[in-house]
Parts: sequence; structure tokens; C-alpha cells
Amino acid sequence: MVLSISLFALISALLVIAAAVLVVLQSVLALGAGAVIAIYALLAASCVAMGVADFKANVASQAFRLSDALYMRVVSYLCAAGFVVDTVVYILRIYDCLSGKSDSAAAIPLFALSALFALLSALVMILVAISFGSSKYNFKRLTLMAFSPLIWAVLQVSNMMLGYVNASSPADFLKAAAVAAALAFFYRFAYEVAKDGTASRLTLFFADLLSVCGILYFVSRVALVIADGKNLFDYDNVFAVVILLIAVFSITLKVRIVKYVQ
Repeated sequence: MVLSISLFALISALLVIAAAVLVVLQSVLALGAGAVIAIYALLAASCVAMGVADFKANVASQAFRLSDALYMRVVSYLCAAGFVVDTVVYILRIYDCLSGKSDSAAAIPLFALSALFALLSALVMILVAISFGSSKYNFKRLTLMAFSPLIWAVLQVSNMMLGYVNASSPADFLKAAAVAAALAFFYRFAYEVAKDGTASRLTLFFADLLSVCGILYFVSRVALVIADGKNLFDYDNVFAVVILLIAVFSITLKVRIVKYVQ
């Protein structure tokens, strides 16, 4: 059983690496529609292999075992930093709206809510980090606060609906996939906090899904910066860093759960 799980996990990782290489080549060399289809096919195949591995896992641990764990504190603080950066980005976008530089003034309420829940999500992740470092604190007692990242993710979906997703652009598609994966993961995050029982295999899967989509989205933005000389501090580039930091938290949490079982 362990061998088959490891095999499917390895296959998934190799497919993700192949997809990342293709994303870079597509961005730099503009290989065409065939390469884009191949990227999406590799991503889909990776998700299938990843799903098989996750749903074969013998889960017997809580999602949040709040024993002292330095690496969980580190990734939680990194995730909090990502949310703080996102808060600043939305404040800057509000400023751009008010100064007439970009976006419609109608988007200001949505941006303001996004900034608020990004800040609340940062606070949640700080509490998570503290809880993994001290037995005196338990962030799970603040059940309602755990829904802040979920609401943040819902708002990201709403923000994406202000524009459109260009399926022929891997960067656009992977951003949409990463946001959808973040929505699914933070739903499971809130569910696991409220349930406080044995972790679900769905939680493992969505943690993996977020990590894969987040990493590929980050790679796609880096490739665009290299290929097109795009502004390094473009909002989408910064958001890719935010998603990457969240993805690091999700995959580390998943590994902790599985490591405990093995």
C-alpha cells in the first residue's frame, strides 16, 4: 500500500515538473496551442495520480495536532506574510481607483473587503503559528476566525469575475486554477478546525491541488517576467508570490498529517 501511494505521488510530481518545464518554454518560445493543451493535460494527469495517492492514504491523524513544530510555525508565518502583502496590494489598488489610475470606482468595496479579510487571514495564520509553538494557545477555539481565509478566497473568485480568464494563456488559466484550489483548501481548513477530528482525505487532496496549481502559477509569472520583461511588481506577479506562500503552508500541513500516519 505504501509503495503504491509513493509511486502515484512520484508520478504526480514528475508530471508537475514536466508541466512546469512546458510552461517556461511556452512563455519564452511561444510554442503555440499544442503546448498549452499539453500543459493542461499534464496538470490533469498529475491531479489524477495525486488523487489516487491521497485517497489511498490511511489517515488517522487530526489535521491540526498542535504539538511543538518549528517547521509549521515557519510556514504559518510565511503564509501570514503572504496575506499581509495581499492586504497592501488591495490598499494600493483602492488608491489607484481613487486617483483614477486604474479600475472602476465600483470595485472599491470589493477591494476593501479583500484587504480586510486578507488582514484577518494573516491574523489567523499568526495564531496558527503561535499554537504550534505553545501549549497555552489554541487557535481552534476561535472557530469563526478560521473562516476568514475561506471568505478571502471567495473574494478572490469575485475579483477574477471583474475580468475574464483567457484559457489560451497558461498564466491566466493557472491563476484561476490556483484561486479555485485555494477556495477548496480553505473550505477544508475551516471544516477541519470546526470538526476537530480525524483529517479527511479530501483535505489532503485539496492541499496537494493548491500546491501544484500555486507552484505552476508562480512559475508561469516568473517565465513571463523573464520572457516579456513585465513589471516585476505587477499585481499579478505579487499575487503569484502570495499564492506560492499559501501553497507552501498547504503542502507542509499535508505532509505533517501523512508523516504522522506513517
